[in-house]
Amino acid sequence: MSKDLIALSKPKYFTRTLIAACCMFAMQSNAHASKNRIFVSKAGDAVIRIADTSGIKLTVSSGDKAGDVIYTLEADGNTTSKTLSGVTRNVYIRTGSGMDSLELSNLEVNKSLSIFTGAGSDSIEFFGLTVGRNMTVRTNKGDDVIAGSFVSVGGRTTIVTGNDNDTIEIGAINTARNLFVSTGAGNDFVDLEEMTTNGSTFVGTARGDDEVVLSFIENSKAFRLNTGPGNDNVELTHLDFSSHSKFALGAGDDTLELTESSFSVVNPKFLGGVGNDTFETERNNTFDKVKATIVQFEEIIDVTEPEEPPVMTYELFGEGPGGGIVFQLDDAGTSGLEIMPIDLTGGGGIAYGCAGTNVENVNDSSDGINDPQSGADKTIALLQEGCADAAMLASGYNPPNGSDGWFLPSAPELKSVIDQGIMLPNPGFPYWSSSEQSDDNAYQVFNTTEVEVPSSEAKTLSVSEDSLTVGVAPVRAFGPVSVAN
Repeated sequence: MSKDLIALSKPKYFTRTLIAACCMFAMQSNAHASKNRIFVSKAGDAVIRIADTSGIKLTVSSGDKAGDVIYTLEADGNTTSKTLSGVTRNVYIRTGSGMDSLELSNLEVNKSLSIFTGAGSDSIEFFGLTVGRNMTVRTNKGDDVIAGSFVSVGGRTTIVTGNDNDTIEIGAINTARNLFVSTGAGNDFVDLEEMTTNGSTFVGTARGDDEVVLSFIENSKAFRLNTGPGNDNVELTHLDFSSHSKFALGAGDDTLELTESSFSVVNPKFLGGVGNDTFETERNNTFDKVKATIVQFEEIIDVTEPEEPPVMTYELFGEGPGGGIVFQLDDAGTSGLEIMPIDLTGGGGIAYGCAGTNVENVNDSSDGINDPQSGADKTIALLQEGCADAAMLASGYNPPNGSDGWFLPSAPELKSVIDQGIMLPNPGFPYWSSSEQSDDNAYQVFNTTEVEVPSSEAKTLSVSEDSLTVGVAPVRAFGPVSVAN
């Protein structure tokens, strides 16, 4: 046996002792690592380190006194709550691997707030945070959710998630300096709303089919959005940018929608990538003395919806949209009937026409006053028959304002005009209605408020359709809803 081999030979008890010592050190190290450490440092920093976080819930908020931080830890059915006093500087929160739940509400931090979570599907929610300097939130692998609102940060804000399918939803945040938001690989959702940043902003996603929604954001310095490879959807609405802005989509079939946004000072850039990308925009975007650069998009679509005209309202006996006098009106004041108070025959009268013809779709009425069929429907049927002179004269009326849709009114419609005191030219002169009694007779209505007229029913009389002493006054329907007789 050589000298070197002899030198390497040791008693068996030495090996067992060495192994035992190593195992003891490892056990002590693991035991030390599994302990939670929650304390306030001499410098005034609050340190909350939770080692085993599987299934725990941690809640952190400020106490009533300045410098007090209250934490509540729920784990394995047990709840521990404690107040950390003398916190004058930073707050550090770190959790280990596992499914973590962390809530921060109404927390005031004089200097910086730092949150780090380990691997696992973590949930971090914060509300009403005031941070004097910087705020940092970082998660590891897992389907993480970060949600917060009403946050004021005096310095930088950094939010970073690891791989897997993450969600970031933050609203009403004010950052005095830069904002940095980034997600790892996975199908991520990022929603930033009502955000004001006085520094530069970067929002980025990695590989995956991501959705990014940015709305009601004011940014006075550079803004950049980058999405990684994948089929991404980006919605931009109510942005107000007065500096450099760039929106770059990675490889994949991506869609970018831009609505109700304003850009000034510097030209914004919208860049598609490799793939079939679509840029959707509306005419309500504002580019103040700047021009947008839009490149590498296979399709650019204007999705502006046509503006609906305002709904007009009218008054009874007032002027209608066609220039006539309104004599029927619905409760909303938007739909009704109007008559043009003229005699289209010039006072000489005209024959009704269609004498001896059974006009299809015009109902004969033994009582013209109670005829239920509208004048508009009757006029259409008479025009189709091609023999109704009075109906043709009424429908062909072309007033100075160019309105159309005029027709020969029914007997109840025309009688309603006279009964309400709307007088037509030539008092006592009869006017044709489109109501028929038979193939040979149609009803006329006398232009008078007196009841002494040759008719068993006041102001209406069935006469021969060949009569040449009857006038024509056109009527028109208006509004979104037709008015029944």
